Amino acid sequence: MTEKDNRERLQDEDQQQEEDPRRDKTDSVNDDADERPAAAAPETDAAEEVETEEEEEELVIPSSLPLLPIRDVVIFPFMIMPLFVGRESSIKAVDEALANDRLIFLSTQKHVAEENPGPDDIYGVGTISMIMR
Repeated sequence: MTEKDNRERLQDEDQQQEEDPRRDKTDSVNDDADERPAAAAPETDAAEEVETEEEEEELVIPSSLPLLPIRDVVIFPFMIMPLFVGRESSIKAVDEALANDRLIFLSTQKHVAEENPGPDDIYGVGTISMIMR
C-alpha cells in the first residue's frame, strides 16, 4: 500500500468516525462488523428445561388385517380421504376392522372394472390405514 492509499483510508475512517462515534479508528481490520453488546443468555427455570414427554401409545400392527381393494386411487401414508364402500366383501372388511382395532389394509386394484378382484387382481403393496369414522 502506498502512503497516498494509507492517507485516503485514514480519511475515510475519520469520516466514518464522525458519522458513527461508536467506531474506533483501530477497528479497520473488520470494517463491516457491527459493534453491539453481546446479548445475555435468556433466563430459564429448571422446570422449563425438562422436556415433558407425552405418553404416546405405540401402535401394534397385527400380522393379519382385513383387506379393502381400492379402485382408481393409490392411498399413501398420512392421507385422509373418504372411501365409499359398496361391495359386500368390502363392507365385511370395514366391519371387521371396526370391530377390532380400526386398522385395515388398503391396496389398489389392477383393473378398475373388476367387480370381485382376486389375489392376482390386487397389487401386493398397499397401506395400513386406520378408519376414522
